[in-house]
Amino acid sequence: MRGHLQADPSFSAKLARFLENHDEARAAATFGSRLQAAVAVALTAPGMRFYYDGQLDGAETKSSVQLGRWPDEQPSVEIRDLYDRILRTTKKALFHDGTWELLGVYGAGNTTYDDLVAFSWRKGSEHAVIAANVSSHEAHGLVQLGALPHAPAFSFNDQLSDQRYRWAREDLKDGLYVRLAAGAAHVFLVEPA
Repeated sequence: MRGHLQADPSFSAKLARFLENHDEARAAATFGSRLQAAVAVALTAPGMRFYYDGQLDGAETKSSVQLGRWPDEQPSVEIRDLYDRILRTTKKALFHDGTWELLGVYGAGNTTYDDLVAFSWRKGSEHAVIAANVSSHEAHGLVQLGALPHAPAFSFNDQLSDQRYRWAREDLKDGLYVRLAAGAAHVFLVEPA
C-alpha cells in the first residue's frame, strides 16, 4: 500500500478511489475488523472517491447486478457512523484543494511501524494527519510530521472517535507517537493549542 501511495501526487490526484463496486466483494465483508483503516486510507487519499449502493450501511452480501434487486440487510450503526464521519471530514476544502504528502513512519521500540501508513493534507493554516494500521495486529510508531506552525502545543482532534490529544511542540520533535489496534485509524485535524 505504501508503494502505491508513493506515486507522484499529480498522478494520484487523477485516480478513482473506491472500496467496492458491482464487480467487487462488499467492503464490510472483505475487510471486517480492518474496515476503519481501509476507509480512512482509501477515502482520504488524493483522487476522486466513489461509494457503492449499500456500502455506507455496511451491506455484506454481494448480489449480481443482473438480479436487479438487493437482499434485505440490517444496516450497521457502527459502519454508518464511520462513513458519516469520513464524509463530514472529507467535504472540507482541505481534502480537495490542499497539498497531500506521504509521511515517514519510524520505529518506536519494535518493527510494527512497518504496518502503519500515514499522510497529511495542508491548506493554509489547516492541517490533517491520517494514520492507519493496515495489519491484523497492534502496531505503533513515530509519524514524521514535517513543519508545524509556530505554537507551543497542538491539539490532534480525531474525527473518527472524537478523542483529543494534546502534544507539546517539544514532544513532537521525533514524530507523533501513534499506537493503533489491528485495522484501526486516526483522522486528525491538527490545531495550535
